Amino acid sequence: MTMRREDCLDVASLARRRLDIGLADGIWFKELSEDDETHATHWVVEIPEGYRHEGAVAVASGMDIFVLDGTVEVDGHAHEKGAYSYLPAGAEISSIYSTAGARAIVLNAGPQRFNPGKGDPLDTLVEAGHAQINVRTWELPWRDPMQDIVKRSTWVDPETGKAGRPAGVVTKTLRRDDQTGELLALTAQVAGFIDPGTEVHPHNECLYLVAGDAYIGLTYDRDRKDVKKDLVLHKDHYISRHPGIWHGPVATQTGTLWLVHLSDGYTGIFGEVDNWKELVGGYFTEEAFR
Repeated sequence: MTMRREDCLDVASLARRRLDIGLADGIWFKELSEDDETHATHWVVEIPEGYRHEGAVAVASGMDIFVLDGTVEVDGHAHEKGAYSYLPAGAEISSIYSTAGARAIVLNAGPQRFNPGKGDPLDTLVEAGHAQINVRTWELPWRDPMQDIVKRSTWVDPETGKAGRPAGVVTKTLRRDDQTGELLALTAQVAGFIDPGTEVHPHNECLYLVAGDAYIGLTYDRDRKDVKKDLVLHKDHYISRHPGIWHGPVATQTGTLWLVHLSDGYTGIFGEVDNWKELVGGYFTEEAFR
């Protein structure tokens, strides 16, 4: 699988299009990226004020939904800002309402369509652990992922000489597929966080900046034919990296909240960036936060 590369995509700059996938008319979407093999897609979906869909439909492909703004009611479940749901292929829903409108990130595992007719009852899928509905992510505990990441990484703390990762990152796992390793999580970095190194993954890595600011000093392909420098991201920016894209150092002034999708768990190969202090220092100097 290879998602289209996007290093610093400002979602506000994208043109929106009408979504025609078997639901009542009125929904708009912006496409963030697409996998050129599976045709999986990442969207930002805009549901207008007063939107209403009624009638049983079943999704064609697995679908992760994270609400960015507003409220949308799905089969009687009122998804507020920060709520998350996962619908596997074949899951049936009967109604979608939004009184005041809503905006959501939607990750589709393949070509998406809502097919009319009966599918697998959502309540049954939830009880069996195959679906999730209206997870209130703000109620989930944060955990420190560093111990697990260190076991699968090659980063060495330049001061101690021991394997490790910079402190200041916490995460909440929303969905993990034990068979494929696919992972969806919320990840937060504390204000002032700096990762001085660079890293690359053998899997797709896609990130949506839900809140905060982020700086990436360098991003480039393995042949260094497409190098970008001094990337600055703010709320509603998106990154899509296919395997083999190096990136770092990374820093944030105010802290971050990312929605992170990994196609195969987390594996990182790390390297040093000799001039990381110069790169990061320039960002902190130019972007007043003190």
